[in-house]
Amino acid sequence: AATSATACAACPMGSFCPPGTVVPSACAPGTIGTRLGLPSQAGCEQTPPGFWSGDGTPVECVRGFYQPQYGATSQRACILCPERSTTLRPAAASKDECVCKPYYYNPTMNGSYADCAPCPVGTDCGAAHAILISDLPVSPGYWRPSEMSTDVRRCSDASSGCTQHAGCPKSTSG
Repeated sequence: AATSATACAACPMGSFCPPGTVVPSACAPGTIGTRLGLPSQAGCEQTPPGFWSGDGTPVECVRGFYQPQYGATSQRACILCPERSTTLRPAAASKDECVCKPYYYNPTMNGSYADCAPCPVGTDCGAAHAILISDLPVSPGYWRPSEMSTDVRRCSDASSGCTQHAGCPKSTSG
């Protein structure tokens, strides 16, 4: 009968075990072992975008960062999203996954979030991510000339029926 010292065990994930060895070797930086029992470094795969690896185990780039390359070897490969933007999940693989943070919107229609702008007064974009100018919500009592306009104006009847503490429930505006 085999003893625990001589019993066969599958080489763990993140490593490879050359034939005849009992000690696993970590996959090289920038590669990961995704299966048990790899016999050589050749069985290790490149770390996918959104991740990095220094020892054969994949590590996600945290939320707010993206990493577009295969084979990243350190956390330094994770790139911070542009100012005023973040990702909606960890392990983002593309700058296209960076979206405007709440209270900011995308002033262009091309889907690029490289230049998120503060939401104009009279808009209500504090609870949402990834607001495009065409979807910019207007607060009650305000309006804008078109869906592409950032010229948000207060309605002339915005204060009709208002009290100091109750707001403007009878307003017929926006």
